[in-house]
Amino acid sequence: MGKSGKKGGKYLTKNELAELLLGLFQSNPETVYPMKTIFRELRLKTHPLKMLCVDLLHDLIDEDFLAQPEPNKFRLKHVDNILEGVINIDKRGQIRFMPDGDSEPVYVVYNKLRHAMDGDRVKVAVFARKQGCKRGGEVVEVLERAKDTFVGRLQVESTFAFLVTNDRNLDSDIFIP
Repeated sequence: MGKSGKKGGKYLTKNELAELLLGLFQSNPETVYPMKTIFRELRLKTHPLKMLCVDLLHDLIDEDFLAQPEPNKFRLKHVDNILEGVINIDKRGQIRFMPDGDSEPVYVVYNKLRHAMDGDRVKVAVFARKQGCKRGGEVVEVLERAKDTFVGRLQVESTFAFLVTNDRNLDSDIFIP
């Protein structure tokens, strides 16, 4: 984002700013952010962008997604829910966590997967649900691997190697130091 709150020559929309806010809070779920720090982290310099951000913060509090422990300080609201279950990755790449004894899946985005693979047993921290959205979470720990043997072609470099597999559910090659 540029110096004036512009992104690629255009002003931020409400949805783009909301995504930036959610990303900030979900990247550090335990952190309490003062309003000025939020403005600095998101590089909001203009008064209209700051006012839009304040409106979005209060909307997220109303939707029970954020908490306000003190005036002008915000943090992600936790349900203090850490669940165990199995990760399922479908052919389209959608990642679902199926908790033990619960029929409703928790959706996990790729960058919150922590190297868990399809079928692995994991612990997931469930985020507070934003109104109208699917339940989301983040992998905290991989408890048990579903698969520990992989077959593929070994690609050797000077100081390391990669195992390149044909498994479509495995999204990346395996690094071997």
